[in-house]
Amino acid sequence: MDENKGSVRLAWRDIAIWSIILCVALVAVTSVVATVKDVDTLSVVALALAVIAFVAQIIVFIVQAAAANDQQIKAQDVYAQTMKALTLIEEKMEGTRRTVNTMSEQLLARVLSGSLPESVAKEAIAGGVGDPPPIEQSRSTPRQRPAGRVGARNTSGVSGNRLVYLPPEKDEAKNKEIVEFMQRFPTGDDMEAAREALSDMTLQETHTLLLLAEDEIHSRRPGSSLGPGLGVLDEARASRLFDKGLIRQVRVPKEPNKAVFVLTDAGRNVARVFTGTGSPPPNYPRELLDLAQNTRDYQKQVRERRHSINPNIPLDEL
Repeated sequence: MDENKGSVRLAWRDIAIWSIILCVALVAVTSVVATVKDVDTLSVVALALAVIAFVAQIIVFIVQAAAANDQQIKAQDVYAQTMKALTLIEEKMEGTRRTVNTMSEQLLARVLSGSLPESVAKEAIAGGVGDPPPIEQSRSTPRQRPAGRVGARNTSGVSGNRLVYLPPEKDEAKNKEIVEFMQRFPTGDDMEAAREALSDMTLQETHTLLLLAEDEIHSRRPGSSLGPGLGVLDEARASRLFDKGLIRQVRVPKEPNKAVFVLTDAGRNVARVFTGTGSPPPNYPRELLDLAQNTRDYQKQVRERRHSINPNIPLDEL
C-alpha cells in the first residue's frame, strides 16, 4: 500500500507565493480598516511591518528548507556514485586477486612437479590445476647409477616430460573409509602382520611405504583431482615391496604404456604404522613407534639434503 496515499503535498515555491499573496492581502485589509476607522497611522504601519516580517520569516524558512533538501538529494547522489565506484573497485581487485592466485598456483605446481617427490607434487597439482605441468629436464646429464641403489629411478609414471596419474576415486564413502582406516594404528592380528612385514625392511623401504601412504591419504580426500599412485619409485625397493604383497602396479588409463604403484590392502595395513594419528593402543609395540619415528626423521633428512652443498666437490660462485 502507498504510504503517501491520502496526504497533501505542496511545493515550497507554491507556499512562498501564497504567503506573499496573504501578506499583501493582510496589508491591504489593514490599510482599508485604518482608512475607514480613522485609526492611528503609526499603529497601522507597525502592524503592517509585523505582518511583513512574519511572512518574510516564513519565506526565508522555506528557502532554507528547499536548499537543505537539495543538498540532501545531492549528498545521496554522491553516496550512491561512491558506493558504485567502490563496488567496481572491489570487483576488479577480486578479479586481480584470483588471477594472481591462479598464476601463483600454476607456477608453484610447475616448480614442485620438477623438484619434489611425486607425492608432494601431486598434492600441489591437486589444488586446481587441470592438466599436470611438464617436469623440467635438468640441463646437465645425470650420471648413470646401478639398479638397486638409492638413486635408481623407475620412470614408469612419467610420460615423456609429463607426470601421469590415475583418475580420482569417485566413491566418496570408500575414500573416507580408507582414509579413516589408514589413520588408525593396527591392532591384534593386523599389528602382528605389520610387525612381521616391517621386521627386515630398510629405512629406504619404509620411507617408500610412508610416501605411498601419504599419497593415498591426500589423493582420497574430498576435492582431490588426482587418484592415488606414485610412478617414480626405486626399482629395487619397488620389487621388494611387491614381493611382500604390499604394492601393486596399475596401468594408467590414458597412458597404456605407463603405470603407477599403489598400496594393496596389506600395504595399507602396514603403512598405517606411519600414518596412525592420536595415541597408540595399549601394549602397542615400542619397536613400531621407534620405526615410525626413524622413518619420519629419515624423510626429514632427505628433504634437508636437497640442494645442499657437497663438501667433496669444489664450489664455484656465479
